[in-house]
Amino acid sequence: GARVAPEGYAAAEGAQGLVVTRAGQPFGYADGAEAKRAANAWCGPRGVASGDLDNFRDDAWVFPGGCA
Repeated sequence: GARVAPEGYAAAEGAQGLVVTRAGQPFGYADGAEAKRAANAWCGPRGVASGDLDNFRDDAWVFPGGCA
């Protein structure tokens, strides 16, 4: 089925990986754990492929590995 981001978040998969943003108050660098929870919810049972290359850029958290 179609992937759905948790309420209050948006997620998009593209060339740079999975990009997660937050509605209202943009993410900050310290919000990585929250962004990862949203990414896991988007990705479903297998979760997000998180690792050392995860990065914060332009109010978004980027998970280059995408979904696991």
